[in-house]
Amino acid sequence: QVTALAGEPLTLACAGRPPARERAAHVDPAQAQPSTSSHDPQPEAEQEEARLPDPGDWAAGAADGLLGTFPSVSSRPVAVVNSVLVCEQPVVSEVKSLVIAINPKGGGSTIFASPKPEVNLAHAFEHPRDVVSVAVGILEGLTDEHVRQVVDALQVKDENVAAATRLVSSFYDAFIGSDALLMETGSLAEVSYHGDAGDEHLACLDVHVEIDDNAAFRQRDIFSANTSDNPVQAKADELGIWLVNMEGSVACLSNGAGTGMAMLDLVTASGATPANLAVFPADADADAVAQSIRLTTRSERVRSMFISVFGGLTDCQVVAQGIHLACQDPKWSKRVVARFAGESAEEARQLLAHVPFVELVDDVEEAAAHAASCTVRHVQEKPHIKIAAAA
Repeated sequence: QVTALAGEPLTLACAGRPPARERAAHVDPAQAQPSTSSHDPQPEAEQEEARLPDPGDWAAGAADGLLGTFPSVSSRPVAVVNSVLVCEQPVVSEVKSLVIAINPKGGGSTIFASPKPEVNLAHAFEHPRDVVSVAVGILEGLTDEHVRQVVDALQVKDENVAAATRLVSSFYDAFIGSDALLMETGSLAEVSYHGDAGDEHLACLDVHVEIDDNAAFRQRDIFSANTSDNPVQAKADELGIWLVNMEGSVACLSNGAGTGMAMLDLVTASGATPANLAVFPADADADAVAQSIRLTTRSERVRSMFISVFGGLTDCQVVAQGIHLACQDPKWSKRVVARFAGESAEEARQLLAHVPFVELVDDVEEAAAHAASCTVRHVQEKPHIKIAAAA
């Protein structure tokens, strides 16, 4: 299973060598010769033709059917399959759950352990009796006593206690080392192969991890592995822009998430629907602002752009230069409604006073209404088709 950002499980495929009782169904019918009697044994030559293909070839064929496909979550493609893990199917005897999450109140992290399967963070909060929680201070770190409490809560078999101790320590180290906000598995299983109890060991069959975006500068190897097939999102990531796409016609651009969220509400209250929200970093230069504008308005459904900037860490003049740069494109034809406040706001307004397609509005609510009215006018100007019924 793969868990998408929305938290919905996405099952790609489960391929393994079929059990003996099902193998006949996987034999090519053209190779199998019907017997004259259900009680008569088949001739030796016919038995030879009914053998399974080589397991390696069978696995390669199954993997080949997955490579290059586009699985989806809620009918939305999320990524192209570029690699397939092939492994032997284990026999699972017991399944446990292990969760580590940032503790927003006391600092550090909290480990939740349960002998039950499929217990995630939400379940741990809703049903606290199902889990044992262990608080780990950020300065103290994970101690032997913490590990003992977690392993006891998992209730693994005696022969797996040592392995569970190592796994819990490694799980915590991975959580801290990757700057994760959440790491959870509801499939911490005691497994064996070929049904051999003596071969039983612990295996983490899947894991869900959320990593702090603010740690991207420390986790370059992880974030550089982004394989997004959405060119707009990939470009936004490259520019350091926080981008959320929607289905409306007003593009929204700001230098702060709080301001941006308020812009969405104001556009909606004005009778329009946002097309997206982009938040550029405070240290963005004019070229980055211009690229942000082009990126968020490239869709044909975008009819206008609403920009609201509060000067402080961000210089309003730099943003104005970026707007000017974007509107110099000979193909530019979309209305830009800009509102500036704070440091260098007046200088920014003077710079854009005579730039085509740019409308300057001081009040943020009025600015949102102007941006929304551009899309409403566009809808009203569309031709109507009249259908007359025959007499």
